[in-house]
Amino acid sequence: MYINQTQVNDMIFILQRIENLENKFQSLQIEHQNMKSRLTYLEYDLHPENQRLSDENTNFRQEVDYSSEDYCTNEDSWQHEH
Repeated sequence: MYINQTQVNDMIFILQRIENLENKFQSLQIEHQNMKSRLTYLEYDLHPENQRLSDENTNFRQEVDYSSEDYCTNEDSWQHEH
């Protein structure tokens, strides 16, 4: 069976397209893995950090000198007004 030049060119074109798709697929796999890593960070690593900051904020609020002004009460009343 004889393959003419047009068929060879078509096969080369198809092989190039397949290689291009393989490269894109690999790139998508890498991007997907990066997104999974970021999501894992947001779900697991960031949650304890937010809890720590929340606890720290609560501690700061409790340390306010209540003799001059009640910070929490004023803040709460301001939120009710606005």
